[in-house]
Amino acid sequence: MPEHHTTTERPAAPQRRTLTQAEIDAAIQEWNGNIESKHAVVRYMKDHAREKDTAAWLRQEFGDDLPAL
Repeated sequence: MPEHHTTTERPAAPQRRTLTQAEIDAAIQEWNGNIESKHAVVRYMKDHAREKDTAAWLRQEFGDDLPAL
């Protein structure tokens, strides 16, 4: 009897988009309230502000549920 392999469909990758300065400002204003998080953001941005993954890092640090991100 031949084996039947089923393929599981992978969910579509989220669309990447460029954040506007206004969206970044709004996310910072909605900050998660942890002072150590704020210090971590300052340190990270000093070294990585222009890197392509900065928005993803900020989303992780501030929390995925922020409407601005």
